[in-house]
Amino acid sequence: MKFALASVVLACTVSGCAHYESSLPADYTGPKAFIEDTSKIHSSRHAELFFLTHVDGREIQDSRSKTLGRNRGRGFMMDAVTSVNPVPAHPVVLTLKARTLYAAPILELMNDIYQVSGEVTFTPIEGKTYQVKGQLGEGYSAVWLEDSESHAVVGEKLEAKGSAKLGFMQK
Repeated sequence: MKFALASVVLACTVSGCAHYESSLPADYTGPKAFIEDTSKIHSSRHAELFFLTHVDGREIQDSRSKTLGRNRGRGFMMDAVTSVNPVPAHPVVLTLKARTLYAAPILELMNDIYQVSGEVTFTPIEGKTYQVKGQLGEGYSAVWLEDSESHAVVGEKLEAKGSAKLGFMQK
């Protein structure tokens, strides 16, 4: 009986839900800018997502996890979900990611998945919106931040020259 109880407690402890933080520090009241995730839809079952995953090291709930959650149980149909996250309008370190996404796990196993990610340090301007943009492919993949009005690249492009294809066990 004690073994069964200990097993249940251990299972509940190690299988908890992911904990995401806000894109703003809890006590932050200063000026803000906004980071908008984007997507490139190829079909009702295949998309590319370009999104923010961390702000100054804090993991946020990203567009990939939101898309997977919203589309769970829909079979081979998928609607991409993108977010707009407020960030402090002072120097920040952002982790950006570009990734291929399919509607069902079996489709991910049967198709190529490309992914590139990294950190960009920049100082956003209060009230401005920046978009996460990218490109995924066999010979070149990249993710970057762009001013939503001028479309100028902000910070550096995070590039993978050559293949950014994930291996079978990385999918």
